[in-house]
Amino acid sequence: MKNHFFTLLAVLLTALLTLPACSDSESPTPPGPGPDEPVRATFTHALTLKYYGNKYGNDAGNYLLELTTADGSQSLTLDFTASALTDNPSSPQPEAGDYVLAAAGARTGMTFDGGASDWVVTEGMQETRYRFTGGSFSLSRDGADYALKGNFTAGDNRFECTYDGPLTFENCSDDEIDPEAIVCLGAYGTYYGHFYCPEAYDYYLVIFDTKHAQTGDPYNYRIALDFHSLAPVGDRMPQEGTYPIDAELVFDPGTMVPGHLNENWGIDGSYWSVPKEGGGSTMFPITQGSFTFARRDGVYLLFGTLADGQGNEISFTYEGDLNFNDDSDDSPVSRLEADRAMGSLYHARARQEPASDYTVWSVYLYTEESWTSQGETGDHLKLQLVAPTDAQSLPAGTYSVTVTNHPALGGFLPGYIYADRRALGTWLVRNSSEIVAPLIDGTVTVADTDGDNYRIEFDLTDDAAPAHRLTGSYAGAIEAIETTSALGLSRSASQPAPDRNAR
Repeated sequence: MKNHFFTLLAVLLTALLTLPACSDSESPTPPGPGPDEPVRATFTHALTLKYYGNKYGNDAGNYLLELTTADGSQSLTLDFTASALTDNPSSPQPEAGDYVLAAAGARTGMTFDGGASDWVVTEGMQETRYRFTGGSFSLSRDGADYALKGNFTAGDNRFECTYDGPLTFENCSDDEIDPEAIVCLGAYGTYYGHFYCPEAYDYYLVIFDTKHAQTGDPYNYRIALDFHSLAPVGDRMPQEGTYPIDAELVFDPGTMVPGHLNENWGIDGSYWSVPKEGGGSTMFPITQGSFTFARRDGVYLLFGTLADGQGNEISFTYEGDLNFNDDSDDSPVSRLEADRAMGSLYHARARQEPASDYTVWSVYLYTEESWTSQGETGDHLKLQLVAPTDAQSLPAGTYSVTVTNHPALGGFLPGYIYADRRALGTWLVRNSSEIVAPLIDGTVTVADTDGDNYRIEFDLTDDAAPAHRLTGSYAGAIEAIETTSALGLSRSASQPAPDRNAR
């Protein structure tokens, strides 16, 4: 009986081993390399694009590039060296030509490093890495688009690839540091969270030079940078990169607030100051230039060239420790304690606020109590709807939440606090100006019923966690207003930066 069992088992195993392998055309298995048939890949995404300048002291431009296929099953990493440093480190572009394999660490012109370049094949949870032992790739450029073709070997295995598309390399070098730059000796900063708008995280950085400062006043010679980052990294640190001037003052992440005069003839935003004979300092608003925030081998590196547009310029560099104090407060603002149905509202007013490429319609919807008491009691809803500049009346449609710095047509601006002192966007308001809840998601539906009358329905949520719903509607005419009403908050096309020089 035992012999029959093993005979049957052997037959079954033989049958299984001779069955054809299954394939899935929707999710192809990455091919295994071999000497006869190369692995071929068309790369579609660039994951890593960094320019390190003269990082290795070879007087040549050093680049790191990682490409991947659309399904992520194969990736290519190339650590390569151009023949010369780029002429424009802030926008580096590797030169076209053929790059050949070089020994690990050689990093000579028009080569790629065999010790730091590889091809990775991923199948399920298994990842196989192939270090190159030979090969080359060619690079050509047409405007912002590149074409890369590569042929590589890793022992007996061969690889072929192509890539067509844009390649924008991040400057991670210190090649832009002016040799005459002021070497600053200290820096401190403050993190303010969503100080200006929901899309950016705000930082205020002071870099000072005790070597040139007046005796007893180490901060009189200083550079103050007010800038916006994407989401913080680690312990409230801004993201690395080069920060140019936010010329339109729309608070784009990755930009710096320009310096400008305030109503007291002081300077808000970014500036630098130098000591004056006899005490005090002269301040220069920063309206041109950029600075780079980087981290090298665990140490922070800051450098830049800044100008005031009047012929004055300063270059600086700082290398050392850096910490940002946390002065942010991004906790919920809403004072709603439950969902609220406002029902049918009593009166409506609206005003147009044109911007460069869109118009904001500020629509105020009042309860009967709020309107009849002229804001002494009761609640009203302030909506801010984004419409085309040529719209002569409030456009019909369903409005969804949009961003505040580059709002999309057909969206509503979410409610937020600007610079700790102004409520902008869409809000529930009590009495004439007491804010109750910022409304940050949901929909507003506008229907034009007969040319003079509208129906507006809203289903919105606040910033609480979990969120509260605010619902209601209005049907009737909308009164036009030409100036800011005492019963509403207004939003200007651009907002001045707050005075934080004392911090």
